[in-house]
Amino acid sequence: MEQKNNSASRVKWILANALHQDGRKTIKEIWSEVLFDTEEYTPDDFEIIRLVETLSNETKLIGVKAKKLGLPENLYRPYIDKTLKALDISNINTQWNNFKPSISNDVLVCFSFCAYLIEENEIEVDEEEIKAIHNSLKELREELLNNIDDPLLSNFIKNQIAIISKALAEYEIKGSSALNNGFANGLTEIIENEATIKEHNKSSSIDKVKKSWTLFQNATKKVAEVNKTADTWQKVLGKGTELIEYISNIT
Repeated sequence: MEQKNNSASRVKWILANALHQDGRKTIKEIWSEVLFDTEEYTPDDFEIIRLVETLSNETKLIGVKAKKLGLPENLYRPYIDKTLKALDISNINTQWNNFKPSISNDVLVCFSFCAYLIEENEIEVDEEEIKAIHNSLKELREELLNNIDDPLLSNFIKNQIAIISKALAEYEIKGSSALNNGFANGLTEIIENEATIKEHNKSSSIDKVKKSWTLFQNATKKVAEVNKTADTWQKVLGKGTELIEYISNIT
């Protein structure tokens, strides 16, 4: 399995997936399918644009790191620029064919080269753990289809699915810092909806929200334990523990 343990390897993995998509599809469809599991959550236009901008910023960061390593600009700058051109979208309903040619195989080779040289080796969340989280979100999506009577509970469930889905999508781009943001956003939403959670604390919907966050926390906990010296992962773990403890105290 290909590693995604630094900015260059993550960007390369995403671009390779986008490169193999049908060019007749719209930009919106391409990035929705590459960055999200659309069976659990369908991002809106703003979210797609924001994540493509995040991907663009991560691409620029590769150039900064390559420069710091002292690499000759001609070995990476043309490929950084080609990628930024592919990510410079003003109309997400435009066909992918208009941008796809910028992501050529030599771009992927360049990023593979950069991934090897950049001295970062962030431990990844296990793919099976990620799949388990996605499956739990599909279960939550099914709860919404069961016609939840309370509109406040329905809105809370929708927001929880969105927060976790977006955190997983951003994790593919930025790594562990995105998980920290996911926990922070999830905790804020839980605090704001404490009354609704208490009212429905015995429901299957709330149980499944707890299950999703517990899986999310367990996945990050395993990585943090392996990578105990990384301050970022310890912060993620602390934020996750705070969220789980808070929602457990409510229910």
